[in-house]
Amino acid sequence: MTTEEITFQYRDRVYYFLLKQLGDAESAMDILQETFLKVHHKLGQLKDPEKLESWLFQVARNTMKDHLSREARLVAAIDPGSGNSIEREPEPCCFDRFIEELPPGYRESIELVYIQGKKQQEASESLGISLPNMKARIRRAKNMLKDKFADCCGYDLNEEGKLIGEADCPQCKQFIG
Repeated sequence: MTTEEITFQYRDRVYYFLLKQLGDAESAMDILQETFLKVHHKLGQLKDPEKLESWLFQVARNTMKDHLSREARLVAAIDPGSGNSIEREPEPCCFDRFIEELPPGYRESIELVYIQGKKQQEASESLGISLPNMKARIRRAKNMLKDKFADCCGYDLNEEGKLIGEADCPQCKQFIG
């Protein structure tokens, strides 16, 4: 599998995993890019292609850890009186709420696949549904989430159906600054 294929297949799952961990879309995107850059450079070190997914998420976790460590050193260097702890940014105002507002079947599917990092086949088995049904749930849930972000936060969709733009919602603005 090439880096491009891996990126295409796993980009969204890794991004949502990082976003859930960090609560900051900009940092999640930075770490996502750094993760796939590392994957590109170290793909030859993967000995068992069957373990690609767990390896990829481990690279993402390590990249996130490195990023947070660099950030902590930077904050300590700028403000030595603050100690070495970083106050964690609040969760994005709308992301968790939108997930919670999904109908239960859709919410469970999104959480299993994008937050817990399970493969769609594994998630379908744990929910007792067919793989095509799982894929349909994921597709519908993603469309519901896109609509919620567009309606509430003012994001637009590009030609590929991906969210673009910046948050334009009073709740989001208080978290962005």
